[in-house]
Amino acid sequence: KAHVAAVIASLPYAEVAETLTADLAGPKDLPLFLAGGTDDNSVAALERYSIGNLPRLGPDDAALYMFSSGSTGIPKVVPMGMANFLHAIAVNVEALSLTPRDCCLHFSPPASVMGMTTVLYSLMAGAEVVACPGLLPSDLWHWTKRFAPTWLTGTPAIHHAILHSAAGNEEAQQTARDARIRFLRTASAPMSPALWD
Repeated sequence: KAHVAAVIASLPYAEVAETLTADLAGPKDLPLFLAGGTDDNSVAALERYSIGNLPRLGPDDAALYMFSSGSTGIPKVVPMGMANFLHAIAVNVEALSLTPRDCCLHFSPPASVMGMTTVLYSLMAGAEVVACPGLLPSDLWHWTKRFAPTWLTGTPAIHHAILHSAAGNEEAQQTARDARIRFLRTASAPMSPALWD
C-alpha cells in the first residue's frame, strides 16, 4: 500500500486530479496541489513548508514502486528498497563514467523506468539534463547542435527512427559527425545486430 498523502498535478490536469484525489481519499481529506496555480494549494505554497520533519527512510524502506507489464510473467508491482535503489543508480553512474561535464539529451517519457533512471543517473553525477518535449527524430539534430549532449538513451525503436531521419539528410549526418556524443544507451527491448552496427 502506497499511503498516498497528497496529489500534485499540473494545472491543465486539475479536473482529472480532483477526481483522482476523491477516489484515493476515501473518508479522509487528501490535499491537491497544482503546479502553476496561485492559491493556497499551489506548488509554490507547498514549497514554503519545511521538509525537516519528514521521516528518515531506512535502507529497506520502499523508495519506489515499479509496475511491470508482465513481460516475464503476470503484471505486478515491484517495490524497490532505498538502499537497492541508490546502489543501482550509483553503479550505473560509474558504469557510464558520468561526470558533471556530461549532458544528457532526454526525450524518454519520465513515467517510464528508463526515462526516470536516465534523469537520476545524470543528477547523481551532477550532470546536465536537457528535457525535450517528446521525440520527433528530425528535431534531434537541432537539439544536438543547440545543447551539445554527450549521451542519450532510447529504445531500439527510437534509435531506428533517429537513423532513419538521418538517411539522405547531409546536414543531419554532418551534425552527427560533429557531435560530442560519447555513447548511446538503449533499454526496454533487444537491439538487432543490424541496428547495432
